[in-house]
Amino acid sequence: MKRALLATALVIMCVVLSGCTLYFGGWATAGGRVVERVDGVPVPGATVSLKSVSNPDYGLNCVTDQKGYWATPVKLKCDMYDVTVSKNGYVEVGPFGFPMPKRGAHYTMETIEMEKPQEKPDK
Repeated sequence: MKRALLATALVIMCVVLSGCTLYFGGWATAGGRVVERVDGVPVPGATVSLKSVSNPDYGLNCVTDQKGYWATPVKLKCDMYDVTVSKNGYVEVGPFGFPMPKRGAHYTMETIEMEKPQEKPDK
């Protein structure tokens, strides 16, 4: 009797846990680098915003370090993300799509290049 009860509890627990994984689709991390387009100099303090395409209320912002690198501080659910990069004094980049389909993976984004706005000549 106790064995049957234990086996039933184990099966129920497995079903519940697998249902959570199926519902949330798994988790992944991401990172990359932001540099200036002209000379490849790192852009520290740029905000990299990742927003879920399937649920726009879900996402997060990361800030680049002194060498222009950023990484998600937590795992994100596997999904397609719209990415936007911004910093005062630079032209905003994006949004552009970034897929993160495989759970447990780390996705490295290609280097993002930012540029300063073109100055208009005086007339």
